Amino acid sequence: MKILRAKIDNNDKICIYNSSIYDLSLLLNEETDYIENNFFDLYDKILKLKLDDDAVIHYNKIQYKIPVPFIRSLRDFYSFEGHVKNARKNKGLSMIEDWYKFPVFYFSCTPNIYPSGYKIKYPGKAGHLTMKWKLQL
Repeated sequence: MKILRAKIDNNDKICIYNSSIYDLSLLLNEETDYIENNFFDLYDKILKLKLDDDAVIHYNKIQYKIPVPFIRSLRDFYSFEGHVKNARKNKGLSMIEDWYKFPVFYFSCTPNIYPSGYKIKYPGKAGHLTMKWKLQL
């Protein structure tokens, strides 16, 4: 079972995917906004839901959204030694010894988190494009 957020036929939905897409608001008998704002309080209830065929969504068009709404902060950790060594080497720097002593993170830019299938404009002046796809909760 996977939980997803999407715009389906121009309606915002929070859904469960399990070989079909189920409308979570029908399964819980709650409005989508309520589910979105109280998701973590409802989580245990969601996990215990019995999927009902009456809640299956039949759709013509689906646009996936980022899975977690209202992201205020995103911390990206320097978690792979090889990645840190190479990044520093490319800048002519040696490995930072403090990396071995405690976790190092930096704040990432939350407006630059895009859902699956989103068309991202290629920066006009960039010679190449590097993307990191992560979900951190």
